[in-house]
Amino acid sequence: MAEQTFRSPGFFEQEIDLSTRTAAQLGTPAGIIGTSDFGPAFVPVTVGNFRDFETRFGGLNPRQFGPYAVREFLKYRNAVTFTRVLGAGSNSTTGDIANTSLGGIVKNAGFKVQSTGTKATLTGQKPGGVVFITAKHTIPANSDIGFPVFTDNDTFPTVREKTTFAKAVITLAALPGDGETLSIVFGDGNTPQVITFSTGGGSHETSFSSNAADIQRGTAATAAGAAAAVQVIVNNVSGYTATVSGETVTIIADTAVKTTNDLTVTHTLGAAPTIAVTNGDSLTATADTAFLVRAGIMTTTASNVFIFDTADFAVAKNSVSTDLAAHDTSRRFKVGIFSSQGQTFGDDDGINGFRMFTASLDPNDAYYVGKVLNTDPDRFAEEQHLLYWDYSVEDELAQVGTSPGSIALVSGSGASVTGAGATVSGGFNELYGRFDTRYAAPKTTKFISQPFGATEFDLFHFECISDGAYANDKFKVSIADIRGSTDPNNDYGTFEVQIRKFDDSDLAPEILERFPALSLDPNNERFIARVIGDFKVRFNFDEANEDERRLVLSGKYPNRSAYVRVKMTDEFESGEVPAAALPFGFRGLGALNTSPTRTNPSADDGSYSLGTARLFCKDDTTLTGSIVPPLPYRFKVTKGAVNSSPVYVGEPGLRERADARFYWGVKFDRIASGSANVLNANAGSEINPLVRTYTKLTGIQKLDALTAAGAQSDTFNNHKFTLARVALRQQLTAGGEIDTNSSLTGSASTHMKEAAYIRNGSVDPKTYTVRDPVEATDRITLATLVNSSSLIFNRFTGFAKFTNIFSGGFDGLNIFDSDKAQMLNAAAIREISDSTAQGGVGGPTVASYRKALEVVAEKSSIDIQLLAIPGLREPAVTDFAIDKTEERFDALYIMDIEECDYTGTAGIVTGSVQEISVTNTAAKLQARSLDTSFAAAYFPDCLVRDPASGANVRCPPSVAVLGAMSLNDSVAHPWFAPAGFTRGALATTEQTQVKLNRANLDTLYEVDINPITSFPTSPGVVVFGQKTLQQAQSALDRVNVRRLLIDIRRKVRNVANTIIFEPNRESTLARFSAAVQPILARIQAQQGLDRFKVVIDSSTTTQLDVENNTVRGKIFLQPTKSVEFISLDFVVTNQGAEI
Repeated sequence: MAEQTFRSPGFFEQEIDLSTRTAAQLGTPAGIIGTSDFGPAFVPVTVGNFRDFETRFGGLNPRQFGPYAVREFLKYRNAVTFTRVLGAGSNSTTGDIANTSLGGIVKNAGFKVQSTGTKATLTGQKPGGVVFITAKHTIPANSDIGFPVFTDNDTFPTVREKTTFAKAVITLAALPGDGETLSIVFGDGNTPQVITFSTGGGSHETSFSSNAADIQRGTAATAAGAAAAVQVIVNNVSGYTATVSGETVTIIADTAVKTTNDLTVTHTLGAAPTIAVTNGDSLTATADTAFLVRAGIMTTTASNVFIFDTADFAVAKNSVSTDLAAHDTSRRFKVGIFSSQGQTFGDDDGINGFRMFTASLDPNDAYYVGKVLNTDPDRFAEEQHLLYWDYSVEDELAQVGTSPGSIALVSGSGASVTGAGATVSGGFNELYGRFDTRYAAPKTTKFISQPFGATEFDLFHFECISDGAYANDKFKVSIADIRGSTDPNNDYGTFEVQIRKFDDSDLAPEILERFPALSLDPNNERFIARVIGDFKVRFNFDEANEDERRLVLSGKYPNRSAYVRVKMTDEFESGEVPAAALPFGFRGLGALNTSPTRTNPSADDGSYSLGTARLFCKDDTTLTGSIVPPLPYRFKVTKGAVNSSPVYVGEPGLRERADARFYWGVKFDRIASGSANVLNANAGSEINPLVRTYTKLTGIQKLDALTAAGAQSDTFNNHKFTLARVALRQQLTAGGEIDTNSSLTGSASTHMKEAAYIRNGSVDPKTYTVRDPVEATDRITLATLVNSSSLIFNRFTGFAKFTNIFSGGFDGLNIFDSDKAQMLNAAAIREISDSTAQGGVGGPTVASYRKALEVVAEKSSIDIQLLAIPGLREPAVTDFAIDKTEERFDALYIMDIEECDYTGTAGIVTGSVQEISVTNTAAKLQARSLDTSFAAAYFPDCLVRDPASGANVRCPPSVAVLGAMSLNDSVAHPWFAPAGFTRGALATTEQTQVKLNRANLDTLYEVDINPITSFPTSPGVVVFGQKTLQQAQSALDRVNVRRLLIDIRRKVRNVANTIIFEPNRESTLARFSAAVQPILARIQAQQGLDRFKVVIDSSTTTQLDVENNTVRGKIFLQPTKSVEFISLDFVVTNQGAEI
């Protein structure tokens, strides 16, 4: 026997088998590893009933065996520890860890959609990659007024209400001389802007005398002191000589300049200039162009996507020569999928391997791409494509043109990916298919404070407790009831957090949790982190020192929310945030980054050439500059249509009314169908698919697939949201104050009827006003109110609320491989059988289950007595489970074994079609030569009744056996045999998958497989064996004995822990012995032991042990054996039969 070495204080037990047949025990809780709909991953969670489990992990799912196992055990017991698995990857080397740290890539996690091979007729796209459908859109005039998501958006600088920027052109009659000036006054009483001409250096130059900034010909600058929208352009039309006249000065101003009467020009020129004001007489908006990414399609390595004009398809089908198409008169085009699978895939229009779809980019159309293309990953192989990104944009807001080339099919370009944290081979045509990263929980962007000067402080963000993609579109979070402090001695205000269902509506909200009167004061009992909780337990997979990879707890406060935890920012924790700060908005969400400039192309100018563009199309360049559409934010909190000819942004219509039920922030409902409804943007009730697309993991941000967190994501599409851009109609007084006597005297509803969200509003750091681009006035905002007077701001509390989304949750699994997406045993088999291509023990499925076993094997963190991994039979997992259970030394592993068909032991059953051979299955297990008393094997699968559906679900035997263990412990004790008609009856098992005869029972039991069977003379299905996998005959080759020893060990360990650090003297030894004796006596009285003896004294603890701070003892046990075989002799005499 090896000598034990002790390195840290504790109780250490060692088992000595003197009976050549020893004993053990197992009780509750049971440890179960498996998949579930949601819940934290790789974090053991103990639940007391199945309802609690459903809340934390979801209900029964026929594709997941773990929840069925949990339910079976909790039928009679009240504790299960469940560990959910997701795609963790298999980082092992420092290089793997560096790739994760720098680039977000995790070895053998997630999936990649990679292009392969070449295609001569379409140079931009290779088979098996990601392609995007981009389109040239016209922005209707009324969307500028009713929902200016593109108009008030700096990412679309050319989409503007054109006539809100009047243009004055001053044409010079003669070339100006050196020092001659133009003096320009906009409106009445404003400061003149003086342009001084200079001929120094032989070139014409101008300067604003007010700021001395030189303006070269052909450039523009904002005049200091003038309205923000004023620009002056000096323009030479006819060449440049001393004798040429026609030099023009173009002034672009806001609507303060509508006619020549609004512009005063004086000069010292030799000849009087002529002045003309254009586009200043009308406020009718004009249509503009936007280039948008509308769909992202992933293809298999055997397929390509093409697009066609419907009219040109007959010609194009024989020789694909273009990547362009256009909507026809019915607003439709064609999408074609070519596959090398040939006729088995399709033969539309007589072309082998071809399927054609009539498609539209109008979400109202029955042929909309999101309705006709495949959106189910499980059908990827069958359909040869997946529409992963559906950037739905209402046709009422942006209409795709019918002119040639309005629609393009583009792929990622071959340009090098710069700024990526890890190498991306192949450039952008590989980047957009990279999803090879670990699972992640959905989270919000950071919530920010109201502006303090020019600074908005990051406060906190929310993260779903559930890891993975499930919660992406299940929840949203709203901040409501924001109140500034009115206590002169306490600057902290209050607010409410609401966790809502994703698909509810503002008019009928479904609030799952409400946390009112929260504070940002860390010392307040209503401090947000204290009330909601900020605990996070995670496994640190990427710790360089393998011994340090373990569960890690962060946070200060236990989680009280069932759905989310809050994470305070470092900025807040360091005390940088002012006490008066309130949650006032949120940072921009990282969006798919498809353009090097992240702005809408200005024209078909060919500026996006291969080598600089992120996207590529061999037939068009401007459409390769397309960008994803903006996440919609609520424009007004009113019901009814806005004024169709507004004097200012958001001017209400006659029947428009404020409705305090509406939240600012993300607008989840789409515009109702019909162009007139753009003016009544809140009338829709259908969930906008665009918002759901934004919740998905869009790419790996560290690889530069997304706009960078921070300023880039804030400014792209003006995705940063803040209540500081909610502009009221009112302006400040001449003294820079809020006029509460005349302009702000109405009710909150009255003022909010006129309020609008100016998406790209630039908040003045002194007054917190924003510029109205229509009226050219500075409007006060909710930030003006909160920073001026809490009393005034609090009048608007009912309207001071907004909503943000969760996004980025990911399972870390290959969504295109059903077995791997569900983490099934079939996936584990493939990974081991093809270790070169699929990773072996480092394969995604095997590695994740082995990692979960490492988590569960940690005795200091998790206390279990039974272990099961329902459905996992692959030896790379089950052998590892045995090793980890033996390391624990205090649990019994209920093992599902490999099933074999009639072709032999190599014919592993992976589907329901194969017929199972009992003989080959038994031979397969025997060949593994397993020898352990810490595991027990059972056979065959069982049909378990689903209480919800009433259907029978085929489950692995471990599911049913856990039910037997639970029943056994409820009617008896762990040291009773969990088998037979009394304690091994399976109430919810309808029948077994394989019917066993007596020969089958003998075959199985001889190789230590415990049969599950039924008998014609007795009702129901029962467990009919209780052997462990120990090969030597001893007491330990029976389940009840192993469970007895486990139970005793746990009880004695608890006693031993009470004497740690006590004086090591005989009285302590006697106290230890006296405490153990009644435990064993009680077990003896309950038929677990025939005899026992406890020796803990100076004969077992020597003086050397005392000097080494050690206590040693011996406990001798003789377990009570169970009856498994009954032999009866029948003797026949003349008087009858006798037994």
